[in-house]
Amino acid sequence: HEDQPVEVAQAWFNTREMRLYLTNALARIDPGVVGRSIGPMTAEILEPYHFGRPPKVIVNGWLDVTDTDQADMMFQVEGGPFRYWRFNLDSVSAGVHWKGPSLSINNLQGQFYRGQIQGVLDADFTPRIGTDISYRIAITNTDMRPLMQDISNATNRLEGTLSGELNISHLNSSDWKSWQGDGRMNLKQGLIWDIPMFGMFSTVLNSVVPGIANSRAEEGNATFIITNSIMSTKDLDIRASAMRLYYTGTVDFDANVNARMEASLFRDSWLLGKVFGLALTPLTKLLEYKVTGTLGNPKSEPLYILPKFLLAPLHPIKMIKDLFPSEDGHPSPGEKDPARDRK
Repeated sequence: HEDQPVEVAQAWFNTREMRLYLTNALARIDPGVVGRSIGPMTAEILEPYHFGRPPKVIVNGWLDVTDTDQADMMFQVEGGPFRYWRFNLDSVSAGVHWKGPSLSINNLQGQFYRGQIQGVLDADFTPRIGTDISYRIAITNTDMRPLMQDISNATNRLEGTLSGELNISHLNSSDWKSWQGDGRMNLKQGLIWDIPMFGMFSTVLNSVVPGIANSRAEEGNATFIITNSIMSTKDLDIRASAMRLYYTGTVDFDANVNARMEASLFRDSWLLGKVFGLALTPLTKLLEYKVTGTLGNPKSEPLYILPKFLLAPLHPIKMIKDLFPSEDGHPSPGEKDPARDRK
């Protein structure tokens, strides 16, 4: 095709082996065309990956024209823009090794929402059902706002810088519940209250200290394990200026949640943080909830119900006023005067 020219430095065909050999063949061609020429399995693997313009592809190796399971070819791919599912990358490059009934992607690199992405992938076509796949993806300094705009249908104000790693040691493409692996994540300066799992507690927290749940999360960290497509964590920790949120629990690939959330107030606050943190430690159970439902529609239930008189330490501003009344014995400005109310 005139829009997809091919330049071949060296090529030859062995009639006895029925093999085509290529050296430094250069093309600008849609990978889907290459996949369909290799075979239906390869075409299926490559089908979700789309380039806005045909990328630059350098090909080396050999191909048995009578049996595509007999091949050993290397593709070096570079181009953009690139789209996979709802993800959009300005540019991407990778090495693709097709050897018999297997395909591997190595040294994947790209620009990912103002940050960077790196990864590798291995696919094995030998199972009778589906394809066995393993991969590792790492992202660095990703802008959360445009990322969430692409992958979420909901209107939200999510912001922050996201980094992390996802390692999938095994999955079978025909079994949604076969995923095994682990990962980690780090969020900096995150505005996350439009995420239902976190935002559902903003009313509770703001009733304790007005506005406390509207601040940015200075940092969030978590590690997680995936077993049979169920993701579990024991250390999801989100830190804001006057509070910390802790999550432990699970979420499956159908978005069902079974978790526990605990909030600690003022523990990291400057100067008075240790004082308030220590004073409120016995009462952190008041802000401990069981979370069920789904990621999009979570439900919460307090694990502990205590008498109202024990709630006073959760209203520190009022508590300080009660501890330090005005010198003349009259209420502080803005407070009601009981004596005046009796008149």
